[in-house]
Amino acid sequence: MAMTGLSELRSRHPEWAPWLSVVDVALCEIRNPAWQEGMPSVSQSARSATRASSTSRLSCCDVPPNPTHLQPFLDRLVRAALAARTPSLGALQHARYDARASMSIFMAALQGDDERLDALASQIGTEPAPLRAVASLLPLPWLQAFRREQAGRISQAWSAGYCPCCGSWPALAKICGIERIRYLGCGRCGHCWEAEGLKCPYCGMRDHEQLGMLLPEGRAEQSAIEVCKACEGYVKALRTLGPGEPEDALIADLFSVELDLAATARGYHRPSGVGCRMGWES
Repeated sequence: MAMTGLSELRSRHPEWAPWLSVVDVALCEIRNPAWQEGMPSVSQSARSATRASSTSRLSCCDVPPNPTHLQPFLDRLVRAALAARTPSLGALQHARYDARASMSIFMAALQGDDERLDALASQIGTEPAPLRAVASLLPLPWLQAFRREQAGRISQAWSAGYCPCCGSWPALAKICGIERIRYLGCGRCGHCWEAEGLKCPYCGMRDHEQLGMLLPEGRAEQSAIEVCKACEGYVKALRTLGPGEPEDALIADLFSVELDLAATARGYHRPSGVGCRMGWES
């Protein structure tokens, strides 16, 4: 599904081809079993935290991640970005980083710390924007491996709006089947979890007068934009047969960029960072 989705995206949006070539590298790396090595263990405190439905599995790890394949993966992402030959990504040709800097970039991206990434861009000799773009893909293989390692241990009784596995905000909502069961999908670790139908994932608002729906012209049966007037957040909602494969949320997020444009044009936004921060310094 993921690779087929990228091919269709290239056909629909040929102007995206340079960036999609970088995304392609990340999607291929997600399948590399080597990322399963050295997964951190989840502490005993995770049991009570899980019952409280407020703390992600990742934030309960005893130690921060230490992926051994990080710098070679960053090298491949940077090479793909430079091969795209676009002015913005081309600034990465000046980047000079070692294993320690690679880990710092990974941890800042994992935490959703854009200020730290901007500081690191200056330290390694490149511009903030291309580093942010590439860094957004850097944690994906490790997070997908963490989700696989935690399979069967992730809470099914989850009420928070962020991912119970990695703590990221959802990329989108999936309205599944004739029962219209609502799932939230994480575009980073790939986990999908069942969620309340009338609740903002960001601020928890349940007042129907504060919640609304934007229906895109010509696509109302397949998609919508759920909005919250209280926090001005939005979630793209897509009609699907089922939750799908773990990588599908990332591709579906790219496919539905028109919904992002419609939401931001009306003053709505996605929150920055992550919903549940980890206890380690980036």
